[in-house]
Amino acid sequence: MNDDIISQHALRNAAEAIRMNLGDLSDLPLELANTYANIYYRAFAYEEHMRCGGRSRFLEPYISESNNIFNVHTDNVKFQAETVAALEHAKAVVQSLRQLRIDEPELFSHAVTTVLDVIKFNIENAESKTPIRRSLERKFKKVYEVPQLIDMMRKNGLRV
Repeated sequence: MNDDIISQHALRNAAEAIRMNLGDLSDLPLELANTYANIYYRAFAYEEHMRCGGRSRFLEPYISESNNIFNVHTDNVKFQAETVAALEHAKAVVQSLRQLRIDEPELFSHAVTTVLDVIKFNIENAESKTPIRRSLERKFKKVYEVPQLIDMMRKNGLRV
């Protein structure tokens, strides 16, 4: 991954927002922690991207590649809506998962997988599909995330 497409400013802001809203993510599975790091980073990278007149490369990992202006606009609107929805529900979802780990540990991994299917893989109606069906759909989904973003945050001395 090119470091020039990662905004250090957005990375710091995202880590701070994660700490304030979700706390330390080290108790969550790494894949889920990385997905939440990406969601928070996207929000701050988008803000910085817009302040640069839409000319930064900070959103490259999240936007599909298309030259069709209609597709670009549609993807941008979808990107914004998904980011806002995930941010709005992040705290409640993470708190519920943490409580589930204590109360019903045998259901915890199933719940984590379902959350990932919704917020990472964007599987429509994931909660009403069988785990086998969702695992098949995952294979055909393009994931727009920075791999190991949570590790980048931690390597930069950011506590998440």
